[in-house]
Amino acid sequence: MRAPAPQPAVGPLRLARTSPIPAVVAVILAGGALLLLIAWRHRGPRVIATGAPPGLAAQGDAPDARWLSAGEPKAVAARATQGLRRAVAHAIPAAHEALSTAEFLEAVERARPNAPLRDLRELLHALDQVAFATAHGVEVAPLAARARALAREFGANGSSA
Repeated sequence: MRAPAPQPAVGPLRLARTSPIPAVVAVILAGGALLLLIAWRHRGPRVIATGAPPGLAAQGDAPDARWLSAGEPKAVAARATQGLRRAVAHAIPAAHEALSTAEFLEAVERARPNAPLRDLRELLHALDQVAFATAHGVEVAPLAARARALAREFGANGSSA
């Protein structure tokens, strides 16, 4: 068997003159594609057409009884807690929703010592126990009703204070 014969080295394949036009066109196309993707990504929300068939989005939140009949007491407790915390946070900005229950109650106590703290503490702890499944067999509907009433009370006191 014969080995292939050695070949001379291949010379440089570059042209004598190079043009920057292809690089400029590539950068412009890439930038345009990037801008189109960004614009597409940041488009606004879809608008619900008027006269669309009524759904849950058009009717608002489902009532608590519907959640309870579906076997979701945790959802009812979480919604009641969120509504109560939001109403209190609206009346007392220092007691924002992101605080833990203990910090939330301390902020309410500092801002309004005459607020119904005992009711608020008992209600929030009961709702937390239901939401985190540490209390079984607790009637959630009365707790949610108390939370809405207390939220209305804080809302009425917050607008006058």
